[in-house]
Amino acid sequence: MPSPAQHAALAQLATALAAAPHGGRGALIAQAAAALGVCPATVQAWLRGHRGPRRQHADSLARLVAQREEQATRDRPADAAGAPAATPADADALAARAALTAAEADLISTCLREAGRANGKQLMSLKQAVATLRTQGLIRAERLDPATGEVQPLSLSAISRYLTRYGLHPEQLRAPTPHQALRTAHPNARWEVDASVCVVYYLPTGALIQDIDPTRHYKNRPEHLAAIATERVIRYVLTDHTTNATLWRYYPHAESGATTVAFLAWAVAPKTNPAIPVQGAPFRLVVDPGATAAGTVQRWCDLLGIELAPTRPKNPRAKGSVEQAQNRIETVFESGLRHQSHRIKDFNDLNALAETYQAHYGAHQVVGRHGLTRYAAWARITPEQLRLTEGEAVLRALATQAPATPKVGGDLTVAYRGQRWRVQDLPGVAIGAKLAVLWCPLLGAAGTGHAVAVLTDPETGLTRYQPLPMVERDDWGFDSEAPLDGEAYARLPDTQIDRNRKRLALLASGTESLKEDERARRRKDFQPLAHLDEGRGVDPYRAAETAPPITWLPQRGTEHRVTAPVLATELLDPLDAALRLAPRVQALGGSWGPDQYQWLAQRYAAGVPVDALEALARECAPGAPADEPAPELAQAAGLRLVR
Repeated sequence: MPSPAQHAALAQLATALAAAPHGGRGALIAQAAAALGVCPATVQAWLRGHRGPRRQHADSLARLVAQREEQATRDRPADAAGAPAATPADADALAARAALTAAEADLISTCLREAGRANGKQLMSLKQAVATLRTQGLIRAERLDPATGEVQPLSLSAISRYLTRYGLHPEQLRAPTPHQALRTAHPNARWEVDASVCVVYYLPTGALIQDIDPTRHYKNRPEHLAAIATERVIRYVLTDHTTNATLWRYYPHAESGATTVAFLAWAVAPKTNPAIPVQGAPFRLVVDPGATAAGTVQRWCDLLGIELAPTRPKNPRAKGSVEQAQNRIETVFESGLRHQSHRIKDFNDLNALAETYQAHYGAHQVVGRHGLTRYAAWARITPEQLRLTEGEAVLRALATQAPATPKVGGDLTVAYRGQRWRVQDLPGVAIGAKLAVLWCPLLGAAGTGHAVAVLTDPETGLTRYQPLPMVERDDWGFDSEAPLDGEAYARLPDTQIDRNRKRLALLASGTESLKEDERARRRKDFQPLAHLDEGRGVDPYRAAETAPPITWLPQRGTEHRVTAPVLATELLDPLDAALRLAPRVQALGGSWGPDQYQWLAQRYAAGVPVDALEALARECAPGAPADEPAPELAQAAGLRLVR
């Protein structure tokens, strides 16, 4: 509570505040707080007893009007009349004076964005995000009231407005990314294909088209969806990007590469219904990644010269033309199936009705972009742009046959489909190697079919198809191109393996021709690669001969306790030994006398071993080489002398 002196000062301050102009009250409160030794918030609380209700109401009303005027100024759009356009400098200025900083706005927006779902549902509320971040002290989100000096937390509505001004509001962040529109030069330049499950109707076996019960068949009951998996209808839709000509057809079960090829074969081939003019192989085919871009589809497109271009995952805008067509078909065609379900017994009936309707739709519906009907616009295609193909049956067979891998024979041919096909011109072909071969019904005379080899470029990894010439037979079953005995001689061209062998042979002999190589190899002194290293050739032992030897340190060990062998030898009497030693010592340049005999008799009192005479002679003759151990050395080596 304030003291009497402070009450007097507060009364004077209340009077001064009542007469203060707009914007001057904050300075008076700050001066009074410094004089009274308290904070401005305390001064505000003490002033409530010195102002009447009417004055307090007037002050509150004035503050409310000022705040709303300020908010209206802040929230005025940048492109409003008389307002300058927003610039990066304006954004920096906003961040400098804003009660919610840019870093706080980023943190709040990140929490809201990361808590959302892929379908756009917002799981975390703004209230929860702000409360969580404030509790952890990660944001302040507060403002200072210039009139009262109080620090107050920002309201949720104010925080939401700040997020909008920063461009960080969840509704703003859910806006789609800008896209660049594409254009194509002519019909059949780009086709877009998409497959979708018809969730409204399905065909039970032998029954009519029926509605799917949404209370029974939905994602939370996968067992019920699995029960009708074989009864669902897959809608394949194709649009020509230039003219917006649309084709569609229905297939059972699920999306697959085989079904995709079946639909494309129908779309590319001439139609049995002449009212549908769209046909021919497109130059570029845009599909979703997955079954519509499977290996079967890729191989089929390669054989027809179609560039298959799968889009990135989760990017439906990349083929927006066919995505819009899916919606149109649901609304303009499938919406009426319920009224005519009695006419549809199977897929043939459904596709026949779909062909009749799309022929009428394509011939009468005008596209606003080019001002023509879909089929009339497609009919402007030129002969150079229309690549005609065979019938649907041939095109379907083109992709259903898996490649075979026959072995290359010694005559550089392969056996495939009951015929022999030459492969001598293929790069990298080798006898005994396997070669991938496909059957292409579009090649050959009158479309009878032809074999093609599947080759892969080792550098780029691209696959290409090389037609193989067939081996023609004469009346006797021989190769009609083989040389006739006695009239002509010929040999098959060298393969890459043959050329490699010859090159390596010349390198080994250091010659320039095969004849020189053969003469060099007939010489007895022939040495492979002798011309290398200035005539020294290849020396596999140079490293061992030139490397410095390694000296190993002696290793410590333990005594191997085994019984020493017994060496049996003849023992001589010292006198007999002296008679034999004397001439040997003298022959070695030594002398023999009584002293030597006395030494011998004392040393070998039990007898002198015969094997030790030579060693004793060298021992008695100074300077003589010693190459046999003395008896002591023999005993040190583990030998025991016995009589």
